[in-house]
Amino acid sequence: MPVAAVSRAAYDDAGVDMGEGPSGPVRASGQKRTGGRVEGPGRPADTRRDTWRTLGPGMRRAVCAVLLNRGIEPVLLGLFGKQPPTEAQERINDGLSASAREYFRGEVWPLSGIFGVLSRFPAGLVDAGRSKLTPKVVTTWLTDSGTVACSCVGRVAYVARHGEPPTDASCQRARTFRGAIDHVSSRLGVSLSTFRRVMPRLFGDDGAEGGGEKTAATSSDRAED
Repeated sequence: MPVAAVSRAAYDDAGVDMGEGPSGPVRASGQKRTGGRVEGPGRPADTRRDTWRTLGPGMRRAVCAVLLNRGIEPVLLGLFGKQPPTEAQERINDGLSASAREYFRGEVWPLSGIFGVLSRFPAGLVDAGRSKLTPKVVTTWLTDSGTVACSCVGRVAYVARHGEPPTDASCQRARTFRGAIDHVSSRLGVSLSTFRRVMPRLFGDDGAEGGGEKTAATSSDRAED
């Protein structure tokens, strides 16, 4: 049961060309990856070793890229129920674009078809007590209910919780992702509860094909915040 559609860029290690640098929007720079710093422009070599240390900035950057790749117009329509003035749209788009292009040494990638990110870490990453910190490849995303889920729990545990009241995952990646969407939603001027509710619908099959729904903040959302 797949939980996300991972962009082609996520499979570099499997021999697929990743194109743009980590977590930037599609065609962000027009720069072709040529193997890292030694061979010229592109993603610096061996950046995944820094992903854990820089996970917060990386996820914030990737979340901005997710929104840009979806398209600023349907995102704003979904969040506000109407299109802001052109000047405001351009200002928001420029701000998200700048954030998505900030320098980041690590590997956090925007997903496609679902609101989430994919993070890649070096093998054998452990804490001071020699406990494993994270799997090598982890997907973190917003579920249909608006909660934060993480693939680190494993398929069996994820399926076993089906039918239980939805809650956010408790791992470090989920907490960091929650902080990233909180940061971005506040910059957009919408409540976190509205952001959590709108994004899964916007990135679902119906929203992706139909250009999004008018799902702006309701009184219940405001009361929740």
